[in-house]
Amino acid sequence: MKKMAFLMLLGCFAVLLPTGCAKRMPSEDIEVPDLCIAEIAVLKNPNIPANSKAKYEAARSIVRKVDFTFTRETKTLDGILYFGDG
Repeated sequence: MKKMAFLMLLGCFAVLLPTGCAKRMPSEDIEVPDLCIAEIAVLKNPNIPANSKAKYEAARSIVRKVDFTFTRETKTLDGILYFGDG
């Protein structure tokens, strides 16, 4: 009986686990530049130093909204980040 209850609990957890990962949109989604206009403007600004708090906060905000795990092209990252900060 305990084993069956454990398996049912484990099954429920396995079903609910993937739903927590669906909050962020993929980085290659066409809506990313429209939804993150302010953050991208800060990150692409060459007048703001790479190690500034403003760029850190902008990058942190984008990472919370966008999933970069399956990014296939560097063109995607080039559209979001300033090349001189690398």
